[in-house]
Amino acid sequence: MAQREANRVELLPRIQQIVDNRFMDTKPPARHPITCEFDGETHKATYWVAGKILTVATRKGGNSKQVGTMEPEVLARQLLLELVKAGKA
Repeated sequence: MAQREANRVELLPRIQQIVDNRFMDTKPPARHPITCEFDGETHKATYWVAGKILTVATRKGGNSKQVGTMEPEVLARQLLLELVKAGKA
């Protein structure tokens, strides 16, 4: 029983190190402002890329799509325009 407890105590620092390393690399993605013109009005949103997924968010809604060969800013503007046309921007 004492040996089992000693092994457990020795493992605790290693477990904590693994947990710390796992969460150290999970910073929130950087957010970028984006605008588009539609019917003479400027619409604003924010976009970010997490992994391979780009998300555009407005006050009224959001949309996500996998980033392919298109530049993220171009895709973000396209998604914002879709939100504007759907009345979600």
